[in-house]
Amino acid sequence: MRLNPRKCLSMDICFSRAAPPPTVISLEDQTLEQCKVIKLLGVYIQCDLKWDTHINDIVCKGNSRLFILRKLRFHGLSRSDLVTIYLSSVRPVLEYAVPVWAGAITKSLETSIERVQKRACRIIMGQDYTRYSEALVQLNIPRLSERRHSLCTSFAKSMLQPSSKLHHLLPPSRNSTYNTRNNQTLRHVRCKTERYRRSAIPYLTRILNDL
Repeated sequence: MRLNPRKCLSMDICFSRAAPPPTVISLEDQTLEQCKVIKLLGVYIQCDLKWDTHINDIVCKGNSRLFILRKLRFHGLSRSDLVTIYLSSVRPVLEYAVPVWAGAITKSLETSIERVQKRACRIIMGQDYTRYSEALVQLNIPRLSERRHSLCTSFAKSMLQPSSKLHHLLPPSRNSTYNTRNNQTLRHVRCKTERYRRSAIPYLTRILNDL
């Protein structure tokens, strides 16, 4: 495979506050552009492996799509139809590639995502809106945090299938002939750092072992 230097970027993964000089990488006598954030298949990856850029992007997109709900509600669309449009046009933006980042985001980023759904509930219910928790019950919509866990659980279960192309990423199964109190499905992933513990594979492994 031949790489096009004009379409290639370079990024150094670094967690230090005082980052060292960037690594200079050349391809066909052309120096690759150094980036701190790279967009890969719609997901923003930062050089410090945090998710602020990606979450801010999906929150911005989600908020911009709420304009659709405002317009349709103004023209008299029913509440049930507004919910359907939210579920099909706005919420998927907030859940794009969720198994990759769900376990690693901070509480403040979780709150930012949840606020988009809270605004959507205000728009859909109008003057009938009182509290977010009550709106979720009336509209039959789960919290986004609950949805993320459900989506990650379904994704992790699919990875357990030997036919899955991602099956090899999971740790091996616990093949024990003894009955113990530990009924975990997969071997525990040893993590030396909190960053790795909250990354995708250890997070999905914990979900499977908690089932």
